Amino acid sequence: MKLEGATGGNVLNVDVDGRAETTSIIQNSLEHYSESGDSWAWSNVTYDPDAADTIILVQNTHATKNLYISQIQFSSDTASEVIIHLTNGATFTPTGTAIVATNLNNNVGGIPFATAIGDETANAQGNIVFHTKVLANVPNQFDMNNAVVLGNNQSIGADLVTAATAAFATIWGYYK
Repeated sequence: MKLEGATGGNVLNVDVDGRAETTSIIQNSLEHYSESGDSWAWSNVTYDPDAADTIILVQNTHATKNLYISQIQFSSDTASEVIIHLTNGATFTPTGTAIVATNLNNNVGGIPFATAIGDETANAQGNIVFHTKVLANVPNQFDMNNAVVLGNNQSIGADLVTAATAAFATIWGYYK
């Protein structure tokens, strides 16, 4: 059976028991916000870190939108410990090598409203979200499940405890 709205209205298919037939699409938040151009990636590639370096730091600079962190990927050519921490950026200006953001929707330009820095030297390690051991030359992906929420001037950083000759880090997030 079909139920139709007013002239030119939508059609709703109904089964023999009177239940509406529907279709749903399941998307994670990163996918959902990519459609509008609000999902971004920040990558620091082929960096030669000293011990206790902040490999990557991303600071939300949007005045009204929060930045939700979805995932962090990290690898190093040296077995070490990675420390992921949060910092209130109102007390410092990120300093180091600028990282250019990539919009995850290649059809949309826009401004990422974030300061992203590699070899960041101005922050003091903030509240530790987690720390873990990493093996040499093995990529590690940490699913943050959008649980880390950065307000204006708040940041997330990834520190490598042991000096290495090559480390890589990427942070994915979206604005809402």
